[in-house]
Amino acid sequence: MKKVFAVAAIAAVGVVAQADTISYTNTISATLTDWVGQYNVLTQFNPALGTLNSVQLSLVAGLSTTLGVINGAATSSHGTASTEVQLSVDGTPLSTSESVLYNVANPVVDYFSRTFSYNLVAGGSTNSSTIGTDTTSRTSFYYANGSSITDSGILGALTGTGTVQLPVTSVTQTVLKNTGGNTTASQVTYADLQSIVTYDFNPAPAPEPSTFAMIGTGLAGLGMVFRRRSVK
Repeated sequence: MKKVFAVAAIAAVGVVAQADTISYTNTISATLTDWVGQYNVLTQFNPALGTLNSVQLSLVAGLSTTLGVINGAATSSHGTASTEVQLSVDGTPLSTSESVLYNVANPVVDYFSRTFSYNLVAGGSTNSSTIGTDTTSRTSFYYANGSSITDSGILGALTGTGTVQLPVTSVTQTVLKNTGGNTTASQVTYADLQSIVTYDFNPAPAPEPSTFAMIGTGLAGLGMVFRRRSVK
């Protein structure tokens, strides 16, 4: 009785992976200020992708504002006005060995609309003017002036398959420089915010294509052995 033996040698060869990056952007759409109950959402790094080395966080904020001025006196007035928006992020959910990254007393983004000029003649409270509408944006690094974060606690907080929510508040005011009259200003301002988180990581090693070919050959050989042994 002839016996047939098949030996399948399967070798799993790892590929040396170079560092890679992946970014996620989450947006708070244009919303009337001041903000209460808004959240800066950060998508976590999925550990299935590999080993996380560092992270960089930044914010891109925008404003849209309409400014108005009223002269309530019987004398003329003139001057300039602009809108200022301050955004603050509470980084408590990321705080580990670090202190709180940012809090409501420390604006992360502080920016202005362009400055508008006005010249209102005497005429009482009905002498008003919409002096301008402006849309602008600013970019601000959220942490360490744009340098990469390597703190193990923060990397751990940003690793997972969900999101991390950081509370965001806003303060909006009109900067008015006036001469003469009795002038008051008003503004209607909307703000938006994009949070951009970029992860630097070493990808998980994957088998080479030749490995899959050897696996397929080995399985085919075993299949032939089983078929021959079943023949009498």
